[in-house]
Amino acid sequence: MALALGAMGWGSGFVFAQLGGETGNDSAKAMVGKAKAALKVGKLEMAFAWFMKAAKKENPEAQNMVGKCYENGIGVRENDMDAAVWYRKSAGYGYAEGQNNLGNCYLHGKGVRKDDQEAIKYYHKAASKGSTAAAYNLGYCYETGYGLPRNSGMAKYFYHMAAAEGNTLAQSRLRQIER
Repeated sequence: MALALGAMGWGSGFVFAQLGGETGNDSAKAMVGKAKAALKVGKLEMAFAWFMKAAKKENPEAQNMVGKCYENGIGVRENDMDAAVWYRKSAGYGYAEGQNNLGNCYLHGKGVRKDDQEAIKYYHKAASKGSTAAAYNLGYCYETGYGLPRNSGMAKYFYHMAAAEGNTLAQSRLRQIER
């Protein structure tokens, strides 16, 4: 049900209020905030529980964080297969860091079959959305020929993209290859 405020003389345009939306402590965004706060104070199991609760509400940031928890054993036993599952869910929503992390899984064969082409595909998707980690990863792949033919021009392009956003690893690689 919506209420058209403009029809009541409160301005010339229509403003609609959405009923049934999540607000307050029930929202996935609030749950992610609670999880991050728990991480800061070292309550790892609590952080994982909040991330999982938000992830089940289809929050791609939380899904990515659940993947990180599984990958690194944060509040839960390490499990590369579960990490890849949650990264894939996050990536499916177009979440750049989830795409980058899924790319890492494919590049290293963690929780999935090693597939350099899939890794590169996900790095490109994430870099196109502004992920500096993915841009750095692409630069590294082009520089070293890891999963791609070596191409110093493309390596510099992606390193510059990441370095411009403050990625210190990319800044360091640029200094080394531009000597």
